[in-house]
Amino acid sequence: MRIIVFICSVLLSLNSYSQLIINEFSNGTSGSKEFFELVVEGSPGSFQDIRNWIVDDHSGFYGCGSGNGIASGHLKFANHQNWQCVPAGSIILLYNPADVNTSISIANDPTDSNNDGVYVLPITTGTYLEGNSSTPSSSSCNSFTGPYSTPGSWSIIALGNGADAAQVIDPSNTSTAHHAVGYGGINGPNPAIYFNGSGSGTNFSFVNTTNDQWSLQANWTSGNASSNDSPGSPNNTANANWLASMALTVDADTTQGCAPLNVNFTTNSNIPGYTYSWDFGDNNSGNGSTTSHTYTTTGSYNAVLTIGTPAGCSIQRTIPISITGGGSVTAPSLNSVCTNQQPFALPGGTPAGGSWSGNGVSSNTFDPQSAGVGTHNLTYTVSGACGGSDQVSITVQNSPNAQFSLQSTTICANADPVNLNNSGGGTFFGNGVANNTFNPSAAGIGNHSIGYAVSNGNCSDTTYQTISVINNPQINWTLPDTICYGQNRTFIGGATPQGGDYFLNGSQLADDSIDVSNLNVDSTYTLAYSLGSTNCFASDTQIVYIEDNPSVNIQFSGDTIRCNSNPAQLTAAGNGRLIWNNGSNSGSITASTSGTYWAERNNYCGSDREEISFSFYEDPQLSLDENLITICKGEEAVINASSNINDVNWSNGVTGNQIIVNQPGKYTATVTNECGSMSKQTVLQVESPEVKIKHNSVKLKEYDFEAIPSNYDEYSWFIDDVLVETYPDFRYLFSDPGEHEIVVETKTRNSCLASDTVLIELQNIDNVFIPNAFTPNGDGINDRLKIEGETPQFFEAIVFNRWGEEIARWTDIQDSWDGKYRGKVCADGVYVLKVSYNNQSFIETVQLFTR
Repeated sequence: MRIIVFICSVLLSLNSYSQLIINEFSNGTSGSKEFFELVVEGSPGSFQDIRNWIVDDHSGFYGCGSGNGIASGHLKFANHQNWQCVPAGSIILLYNPADVNTSISIANDPTDSNNDGVYVLPITTGTYLEGNSSTPSSSSCNSFTGPYSTPGSWSIIALGNGADAAQVIDPSNTSTAHHAVGYGGINGPNPAIYFNGSGSGTNFSFVNTTNDQWSLQANWTSGNASSNDSPGSPNNTANANWLASMALTVDADTTQGCAPLNVNFTTNSNIPGYTYSWDFGDNNSGNGSTTSHTYTTTGSYNAVLTIGTPAGCSIQRTIPISITGGGSVTAPSLNSVCTNQQPFALPGGTPAGGSWSGNGVSSNTFDPQSAGVGTHNLTYTVSGACGGSDQVSITVQNSPNAQFSLQSTTICANADPVNLNNSGGGTFFGNGVANNTFNPSAAGIGNHSIGYAVSNGNCSDTTYQTISVINNPQINWTLPDTICYGQNRTFIGGATPQGGDYFLNGSQLADDSIDVSNLNVDSTYTLAYSLGSTNCFASDTQIVYIEDNPSVNIQFSGDTIRCNSNPAQLTAAGNGRLIWNNGSNSGSITASTSGTYWAERNNYCGSDREEISFSFYEDPQLSLDENLITICKGEEAVINASSNINDVNWSNGVTGNQIIVNQPGKYTATVTNECGSMSKQTVLQVESPEVKIKHNSVKLKEYDFEAIPSNYDEYSWFIDDVLVETYPDFRYLFSDPGEHEIVVETKTRNSCLASDTVLIELQNIDNVFIPNAFTPNGDGINDRLKIEGETPQFFEAIVFNRWGEEIARWTDIQDSWDGKYRGKVCADGVYVLKVSYNNQSFIETVQLFTR
């Protein structure tokens, strides 16, 4: 039997078989989802030192120069104790954290802290990995030099799609790759493992097809990365078996048995220079990769193997051992049984497989009736090398006989609880039973099975009887819930069945009447009627209220003649249920209108009413239809007043509900009567809008028009009776010479109107020609800016640059501009030309070109 328990983290030691090889690498399905999977190879159970070993893509061993997939830089394992003692068969996975391969599902584990034999490191892992981003390169091949620092990215070992190689280099010999796998058009000698074609989206794996030689082409395969990537795990079954063959195993030919027990221990590790120390767990020890030990004492032990290396590395493995003493047999304890119990199988002891013997035992079955009352010794016997016997006792007890009797098997539901006879020392149970007492009201109407259980040690007996709970006698008794205090002797009898007793607040009465004069008014009393015996009785209870005759008195302050603004608060003193003439039951109401008000109080004993009449006058009320009125000049405004008083007096001396006015100001209406006066005010505003047209010629036949002011609600512009615009300002180009009428009409927010009109006279200047461009470059063609037309009575032309500076002027239409300012030709660009022709002025733009 093989049992391997890993106890502590592994520290390993270098030996003569130290090797680091490539097991798998991939360009990934897309982007830079690349990874390198390395394997530490060595003898079974050996430990390897891979400090300073170099990992790189193609470095120039298989052709130097560009086009060979040489990425600048290289990676190496740091000079850290983590890499000093790595177990043979371990996997080391290096990957690109900036574009993680989707097949990587295991967590980062740079120290193999979970002891699964797999180290997982992103290339940017500091402390354990170091890199140089410059060498080697396509111009400096196979140069593995420092300085070194934490790798910044995957680029130092990035794989090319067209051609490249994955390789590891022994730090003791950097003149060649220890192991390399290449692909594509490498421009040089191919490595031992080489594949034609592009590496894009491709996986390269060691699959041990023929044997475990990683330098043999037949043992390698390439395929699609999406289906072949297996980072951090074996590539196939043959690859997994090869990895397992290098892993440490510890075995024992047996792990349990009777003392004395000889155990042979073996391990697959047998390396010269290693030490193999055994602690057998029983204060004995041994040495050697194989050894044996004899256990002489029963118990559980841990046999621990510690393997050490000359470099100071160590590892431990543990095998649990269980020893059973010879002839040590234990019989299980047995519980007491009863004489009426059926035969039962006896339980097994330790070790299992034994047999029972003794009084009442047959074929490992015990019969209490056959054994009889008393204590019996039974023997459990085991045969064989670890045989022996053990004895235990079993007690057979006499079974009790449960019996009980009832005084009556029929009880009314309202009867008092019945004590059950417990002379036998047992326990009663069932519906309505508690503490050996039967409560019929708790059980309810019906037949109830009452049980009685008696115990003797582990033995018991139970018997049952039935008790019937029947309905109580039905009492019919009706009383009024209220009795008037004015009555004296009042009859309360009439309950059936007759023959019972009457009670007042718990005190028995002499007959079936009460004297009300001895009771308190507005108090509640309890009357009861009881009939029957202890086991079957009935009772009924009536609650009565002693009530006085009703009375009412209406109270208020002030007079019964009042204004509407001074309502009267009426309250009704007295006793009895209160109701007012408006149906209210509250203690007070408000009288606010003329009429008769009454309050009535009534109760079981009668009613009482009081009435009172009020006369109310209205408070003056006044409202105006508007608080602010705006009209246009020349219009009239109508102001209406509404009031509950006929005469409305206005501040302008008019009397009536309406006035018509046209002057701005404040108009006040007032009404007056016996209860006071009220005034309201309306403000009248008269709007007189005005508008003026502002116009300006901007170009030949083109004008800007603007209405002043520009904040009215509506604008309508008409030129020669044609609507042309609805905004406050606009620009218009006339097409015909002559006189033109320009009209603007406006409307304010209050629909008040205003307008203005101007006339514009346009002369016929259609024969005037103004060029829009000229070229003063001395070629004799269009060298001057010349305005053509009939000679006017008045003429002036002015040229401005883009900063508004005047740069040319002439007043004779026969003259022209040569494009110069202060003797120099002006720069190319757009210039503004203002022309005055007779009584008109207009502005044009001219383009100047010198090329």
